[in-house]
Amino acid sequence: MEEKSEHIYQEEQQKLDHVKSFLKKFKNEDNETFLMLQAMAESYEQLLDNTILITSISDRFQEKYKMVNDQLKVQAEWINKINLQLDADNRALKLDLKRLSLESAFSQLIDYDTFQLSYPDKRACYEYLAKLKWNDGYTCSKCGNDKSCDGHSLLSKRCTKCRYDESPTAYTLFHKCKFDITKAFYISILIHSQYGDISSYELSRMLQLRQKTCWNFKQKITLAMKKLKLSRIRSADTWNQMILQEV
Repeated sequence: MEEKSEHIYQEEQQKLDHVKSFLKKFKNEDNETFLMLQAMAESYEQLLDNTILITSISDRFQEKYKMVNDQLKVQAEWINKINLQLDADNRALKLDLKRLSLESAFSQLIDYDTFQLSYPDKRACYEYLAKLKWNDGYTCSKCGNDKSCDGHSLLSKRCTKCRYDESPTAYTLFHKCKFDITKAFYISILIHSQYGDISSYELSRMLQLRQKTCWNFKQKITLAMKKLKLSRIRSADTWNQMILQEV
């Protein structure tokens, strides 16, 4: 580093060496002019040495500063990557917690009293189906038009082009359901969660429906599950897929 600093002041050093060489020729002189020149040369040499030293220290400081600054940049990039990963993990955790909450709430619907709190009447069931069918946008099942208005029946949608009036139950498991849709909802949840391991006689007793009615609807649900090839793993998502099946 000092060699680098000396190189910067090479011209000044050459001038000093020239003066010193010149003074050597008159080293035995004792006059006032010689002594003054000699003192000036010594002062200049000391000043040049100090300047070289200061420049060397400054260069070392600059290199150290650059090295530290480069390290800080690397650390900043590393911290930024960690923060991005933490954000992604946090979003995934929130989604997982939301999913767990949804699955927990869905599993509790097996209890009939709990189910009735969530789906107390026909409107509640229709609202769920309407959101499930048209949450991502409406498309007419007849002509493919994507514009609609309110239909004549409860929560139905009417195509603005062909005027087809579609109920929330149309093209679902509950299409043309002949009994209380809240009970149909509950039967679908029970059979879906228990993979059909509940008899039509038990459903008839529990819900005060005719055994034949329960048997027919159970067959419909079983067929929908077979079409989807559902495994033993059940969730709110697989139930949604099942009830959107028209059988």
